[in-house]
Amino acid sequence: MTDDEDALDERVEREEASWQEVSSGAPPDDAQWGFFSYGDAPPAIGGGVGMFTWFPDRASMLEFIEETLPYYPPGQSNLDADEIAENTASVVERIRLGAVSDEEGRKHLNKVLETCSQLEWIGTVTDLLSGDHPYLVRVRKTFRDDEDEDADGGPIDEEEKEEFFEFLCSWGI
Repeated sequence: MTDDEDALDERVEREEASWQEVSSGAPPDDAQWGFFSYGDAPPAIGGGVGMFTWFPDRASMLEFIEETLPYYPPGQSNLDADEIAENTASVVERIRLGAVSDEEGRKHLNKVLETCSQLEWIGTVTDLLSGDHPYLVRVRKTFRDDEDEDADGGPIDEEEKEEFFEFLCSWGI
């Protein structure tokens, strides 16, 4: 194994461990920002499994996307992970600076992170509960479909919040 391969293996292991340090599923009380992502490998090798992942603020979330997603889950072995990381950092910087919206940035990130990860949504807990992003509307509708076939994907009421957050723990798995 070459030094470059050793360094990449160490980076992948470090970023895999960083997933253990973030909150997934239901947002914890201190979380304000998050995203839903899934591994972009074929399902036969573990791709397609997704989760909501939460952070105390937007800066922490963007840092995680920039540092972790290019390396874990890993992309196809014939791709240059460091090049993916450079391109990811470039897109994240444009998001930080407001040169692109979070939604437009998400779309750019999906191109850069192809075969690694795909982001379905980026936003706040408030967005999750009442936003109009099509992905969130679908999540809320699916949550309510368990109870009512005519359910809509409208905002989550305060009375539904706890049960909705429990539902998010298994969403995407």
